[in-house]
Amino acid sequence: MALERLITGLSRARTLESALHEAQNDADFSLVDGMRVPLLAALLEKRAAAHGPAAGPQALLAITATSRESEGVRAAFRSYLPDATVLGLPAWETLPHERLSPSAETVGARLKALRTLDAWQDRKS
Repeated sequence: MALERLITGLSRARTLESALHEAQNDADFSLVDGMRVPLLAALLEKRAAAHGPAAGPQALLAITATSRESEGVRAAFRSYLPDATVLGLPAWETLPHERLSPSAETVGARLKALRTLDAWQDRKS
């Protein structure tokens, strides 16, 4: 079920409304779990609406503490903005001093994310 209409309802809340004023700026937010994705989705929608389609795709970077949290944020994001491209940049899995390489799946996912970001940058230029 898509939750994109929930963003409109949440935007009536005073704290969310004041946070949405930061849509045109880089900003740091500390939020409870239930508000994280709705705020990020609303910020991204507002920024895209302000710039219009000619500005190209809008990017948002969300950093999470764990891979499990990242999966949850990405899954929730797809519910709020089903047309958005949601990329993951998984942890490297190994420490620099270890003589181990990350899995091929991790390397592939990281390369895919970086190539997609590079393609977005090329479209903006």
